[in-house]
Amino acid sequence: MPKRQREQGDDDDDEEIPLTESISRDEELLKLLECPVCLDGPMLPPVRQCENGHLLCSACREKPECLTYPTCRATPLRSRNLALERLAENSGIKVPCPHKVSGCPTVLPYGAVTAHVRNCDFQPIACSWPRCGEVLPMSEECILSHLSERHSFRMSTDCMASFGVVHYFRPLSLQSLVHSERELPGTVYSAHGSTFLLRMVTDSERYHCFVQLVGPQPRTVRFQCRLTYEVGARCHQWTGPPSSVATPIQQVMDMGDCLSVARNILLECSQGEAQARALAIRLEVRLQGELPPFRYGDCASKRHCSLKRVKRAIQEHAIGDQAEYFSVVARLARVGSRSGKLVYRACGGEQEVDGRSAICGAPLCGSSGSGLVGDTTEAAGASGECLVCGSTTKGVPRLMMPCLFTDDEDSLGVQVFHDAAEQLLGLTAEEVEVLQQGSQESFDARLQQQCSSEAWQLTLRTFMLKKQGQSVPAAACIDAFPVACQGHAWQLLKDVKQALATSS
Repeated sequence: MPKRQREQGDDDDDEEIPLTESISRDEELLKLLECPVCLDGPMLPPVRQCENGHLLCSACREKPECLTYPTCRATPLRSRNLALERLAENSGIKVPCPHKVSGCPTVLPYGAVTAHVRNCDFQPIACSWPRCGEVLPMSEECILSHLSERHSFRMSTDCMASFGVVHYFRPLSLQSLVHSERELPGTVYSAHGSTFLLRMVTDSERYHCFVQLVGPQPRTVRFQCRLTYEVGARCHQWTGPPSSVATPIQQVMDMGDCLSVARNILLECSQGEAQARALAIRLEVRLQGELPPFRYGDCASKRHCSLKRVKRAIQEHAIGDQAEYFSVVARLARVGSRSGKLVYRACGGEQEVDGRSAICGAPLCGSSGSGLVGDTTEAAGASGECLVCGSTTKGVPRLMMPCLFTDDEDSLGVQVFHDAAEQLLGLTAEEVEVLQQGSQESFDARLQQQCSSEAWQLTLRTFMLKKQGQSVPAAACIDAFPVACQGHAWQLLKDVKQALATSS
């Protein structure tokens, strides 16, 4: 059929529809798409109707109380109102995702909503607890309420926080693990404004410990977790992003996103000495991009040894071009502060590293007493810009402090990097900066309060430091967390020797 020729006076054909009129039409269409029973809208395809043409959403159509239409008592049919569906699709109106209340921010054309809902990260999930399977909305409040009331999950407040990392510790009885059938009640933790679940499940051969984020899968890439278990003299670690609470447990285990322990190991330890009849689970959570990264402490070449071995490596210059990593258990004997300020300013600018955003962290002004952050390593240009990433953002406070550690064989002075320093002091860099503005005596007294009999597991990094044009061996502590002395035979032996010496 030929198109109608435009005639003089047909100006109305090209007139634009006023914005207010367009909005009014969209509002009227959205009202038509609102289900009169649940008042939820807009109804998504397929839009059902009763014998008299009244509309009904698909969810209400399946409800037992809607065997007849509430208004006219007619029988709801499975026939679709295709005319209304096509009208909505062709109108160009945009609607929010039905899972908006659970956090989905997507707004898209009406015709694309159905396909989006099928793959939405915020769609309801089935509870993964064995023999439960209750469908829950992707809501943190609903999920935590269900887990605490139905499955005895508990909220943990036992944590240690420092810049970029949150530490949790959970001791477990080996007897409860050995006799568990499928899963132990989990623990709920909060870190960096998000909620995490620490869970343990078992199969015929192994126990699996893993971390789940109470949220959709895309959010998990923001975090990096480290799980550590200690039982007897054994220690093992797993590092990686958490899984989503929507991920099935079997999939987590199949992908290896968990820390696994052989059942025979726990059974053997449960029948051993009393001090070995406990399993210590540690969880550390940090944001992706915070420094130092976990790879420092989880390097494959990391060796468990004493301070004497580390000291010998430094004295003999047996370090080489690559940094070496050692894991030692020692006590904090002294914190040095008179040689200079413990706080320096680091670049807080962001840069792209391995496809993700990371904090630069380059030192902008050094601590003269650190020996590691000095004039030779400052990255601030003449106008204050970072020479590494070019950012002009205000520097963030970071800690670098000299400490003396001791064990049963020797003592060693090392520089302690930011995260480990905040752990040892129990203070943030901002708090240390404020304390240093007071008297030196009160500040030193506050630091020495942290020097106690508590044992720390340290990750030491030895490397060749370029200083004033020369390469000299150096060591730094990049990770620290408290440990139980009885888990280490040499430390326990030293305690016994000291007790005998005192009694005699």
